Amino acid sequence: MNQLKAFVSEAFFLETEMLDKADEKQLQELGIGSFDLFHILQFLEINFGIKVHDNEFNDENFGSLQGICNYIVNVRREN
Repeated sequence: MNQLKAFVSEAFFLETEMLDKADEKQLQELGIGSFDLFHILQFLEINFGIKVHDNEFNDENFGSLQGICNYIVNVRREN
């Protein structure tokens, strides 16, 4: 979670304190749009070796920081 928050904070110019309170908030509420999600997907692939399949790219997995973290944990558990 910390790596993800650090990346999002730096890439999208958001304060870390704000992200600490925003785990469950929708990314859109933080000003992160659909184009920005491609940067997050690239981060996951480079840093975690996770390639996201089309059927996994949904609001449950990528609608919030917590959703992304849960997705990472689940993918790692399966591998």
